[in-house]
Amino acid sequence: MDRRDSLGVCLDTLQGDESLQRDQAVCISTNGAVFVNGKEMTNQLPAVTVGSTVTFDMELVNLLPVGNNNLSDGAGFKLRVTIGSGNREVVFDWLVEQAVDSFFFGCSFLHAGWKVLVF
Repeated sequence: MDRRDSLGVCLDTLQGDESLQRDQAVCISTNGAVFVNGKEMTNQLPAVTVGSTVTFDMELVNLLPVGNNNLSDGAGFKLRVTIGSGNREVVFDWLVEQAVDSFFFGCSFLHAGWKVLVF
């Protein structure tokens, strides 16, 4: 395992990033560290190993208008994110400061041999 190995959700598809442990992303590294916008949270989850199940659940908490409630006018929003691994979960609010049409699931592994099933 490498500390940069991670699974997560991001807002864009920036090319060339070595890890999801960056701005505009939430993720769990294979050692169980949780990152929000590139910053490591104090809560840890169990390490991701062979046979691990990791879940991501996101729900809209509220819109944060800039002017009016139209997302195309630059309003942001807050998502309640739950990341589960093993028998533990972390829950946090993720502030998204820009309008987005979609989110992207991603994984980044330095070493070969990882297999990921997404459903």
